[in-house]
Amino acid sequence: NLEFAQKLQEKRQQQAQVNNELAESIITALADAHIVISQTTTDEGTLYASISNLQIVEAVETFSGFKLEEEQISVENQVKEIGLHTIKVVLGPDTNFDITLEVVPETK
Repeated sequence: NLEFAQKLQEKRQQQAQVNNELAESIITALADAHIVISQTTTDEGTLYASISNLQIVEAVETFSGFKLEEEQISVENQVKEIGLHTIKVVLGPDTNFDITLEVVPETK
């Protein structure tokens, strides 16, 4: 069944190639990206609720058209205040990059 194993290996390599190309296009689209999310804040500039990965995913999709998964977003410390935050996007074991998230006060 060596032939089957070779075909399976070829298919895996093709899939890996597709994944790498997709990762490259996402990285190109989002490199140096500046994603903005507006939130309701207290007078001191802290958020009533921290920014969720889902909110980041939705903001990235609005900005770039790419649909990421929530588990691909890595936030070291919860985003709980306005300002700039570095967010890591993890596409695979060896593929990750940073984007800038700016949280601005929601205008009433």
